[in-house]
Amino acid sequence: MDSHLTKDSLKILILEDEFVIAQDILEILQAEGFSNIKVVNSYLQGNITISSWEPHLALCDINLLDNKTGIDFALQLKKKCPSVEVIFVTASNAIETVSKANLAFPINYIIKPFSNKQLSIAVHLALNFINSKKTKTTFLLKKLSHTEFRIIQLIAKGLSSSSISEALNISVKTVRNHRYNIAKKLDLPSQKNSLLKWAIINL
Repeated sequence: MDSHLTKDSLKILILEDEFVIAQDILEILQAEGFSNIKVVNSYLQGNITISSWEPHLALCDINLLDNKTGIDFALQLKKKCPSVEVIFVTASNAIETVSKANLAFPINYIIKPFSNKQLSIAVHLALNFINSKKTKTTFLLKKLSHTEFRIIQLIAKGLSSSSISEALNISVKTVRNHRYNIAKKLDLPSQKNSLLKWAIINL
């Protein structure tokens, strides 16, 4: 699992179809010390970028020039990178737009025109929030035994109980017992795939 993120290591994706605004956002963040930034101007370009690069934070405009919106991109991004956080940066404050945007569970919603300070504070708060999640995850993982930790790492990779049993040379029943104990230690709800979802998001 990654250690705590810094301004240098936080990977930020900016989705903005207006060049001047995209440059403004980029320059504001660079002036604050954030350096690991990629800028895209369309849904398609965004998808191409995330096929080989997974951001920790995405700043998304909503109304784009193509037939896909920033909300569409954020939802697609969440599928590929479940732990990513999203901030919408948009001129739209219509109730229906905000309701649709909430489907992507953004951590902030900034209305254009924005101030340098407003954007800077939002990104600093996002960095703190991401790191606080990592701290909580680290605390929970320390409750696991060495074998349980190895199992949850394999779960995060999508391996089934039978595949894990083969990889660790233990019985499927033992794996299932470990899965039950891991879910209890992590205080997960007794829902189908809750352990898999937790592992994918946090590891």
